[in-house]
Amino acid sequence: MDDERQSRGLNGHGKIDVITGPMFSGKTKELIRRIERAEIAGLQFQRFTPSEDTLGGTSNWKCHSDQVYPATPVASGTELEGVVLPETKVVGIDEGQFLDDSIVEVAVRLADCGVHVIIAGLDQDFKRRPFGPMPLLMAVADRVIKLRAVCKNCSRSSGEEIPAMHSRRLVASEEVVVIGEENEYEASCRRCHPESNGNK
Repeated sequence: MDDERQSRGLNGHGKIDVITGPMFSGKTKELIRRIERAEIAGLQFQRFTPSEDTLGGTSNWKCHSDQVYPATPVASGTELEGVVLPETKVVGIDEGQFLDDSIVEVAVRLADCGVHVIIAGLDQDFKRRPFGPMPLLMAVADRVIKLRAVCKNCSRSSGEEIPAMHSRRLVASEEVVVIGEENEYEASCRRCHPESNGNK
């Protein structure tokens, strides 16, 4: 580990930031903003996305405002670690919920070597269950940014902006992973989500 720190030429003050929340809460947009700040600062960065995610293509970050940024697809945290360049100071990972649990130890190792690791992903699946490695990543993070979306159903009926914490699936499927956007999902508050106690 000391050799890796020396090869990166960093001071060892790495950190892990996790950006999480439901769909349509602006996670990828916030991730892009942070990477753009690193670019402005002249820091070497790399973008990664899970191979399993096909939103916008396996080699892109894509947010719902249609911004697209090239990223390296990886199948696991271990694969990601193997392609992080020695000079990289900031690592951005989108859709972290689709990676395996090895990403947790990898993120910690990279941070220990002075890398700023920024991971965006869903904290819950469509049934409000913890999603993939995200809870573990939140546990080891230096900072967790939990965003909220807007519950369209409640907002339309109340005339107020009602925050949404969950991702509601609009298509019939019990598969945990169903890639989709507005035709397949919407953000919902606790009251509107079909998995809430009042709707079971």
